[in-house]
Amino acid sequence: MAKIREDFFLLTNEKYGRGIAIDFYGDEVSLVSASKNESGDIWAEWCYPQRRVDGKNVPAEKGIPFRLSLGVRGDAIRKLEKLLAMLERGETADPPKPQGTPQPMEFGTSPSGGDQDDIVF
Repeated sequence: MAKIREDFFLLTNEKYGRGIAIDFYGDEVSLVSASKNESGDIWAEWCYPQRRVDGKNVPAEKGIPFRLSLGVRGDAIRKLEKLLAMLERGETADPPKPQGTPQPMEFGTSPSGGDQDDIVF
């Protein structure tokens, strides 16, 4: 993989020179993890994906760029806009609670609505 152009790189960690870059491979757009070295060159970071062999995870022999494929340009834009909207909502990663989730009871009450004297132990 060739060096990444500065205008396609977003520095996210100044201390270690790490960031995110946009990569174009054919008509496909991807986000790649990238690093900027001391001379200012930007390179994609590579990984060795795992595969299952005899019931165990084994790293592949050949490395590939660490990338998230977004599809063709138009699809990539729509997916990134959707991701931005998710970030702007500011919700946490906790899933929403399903309907009918029991609410906390007040201290001194029983599930039947009476007081603690109604509870038999």
